[in-house]
Amino acid sequence: DLNVDEFEEIFKTKAQGPAIDLSSSKQKIPQKGSNKVTLLEANRAKNLAITLRKAGKTADEICKAIHV
Repeated sequence: DLNVDEFEEIFKTKAQGPAIDLSSSKQKIPQKGSNKVTLLEANRAKNLAITLRKAGKTADEICKAIHV
């Protein structure tokens, strides 16, 4: 038999802290907004990474080619 509580306790990270039973909690916890500062939207950053991989050039080589 698998003890789910013990399993979750073993694999939780320090950031998670103690387990909270959400089904018994009546009060709403406000969602934190994202405080992360980014230069590119996530999807655009992924597309850029794909393009850089397919181009077969380093970021420095591409920057030099743009500035020439």
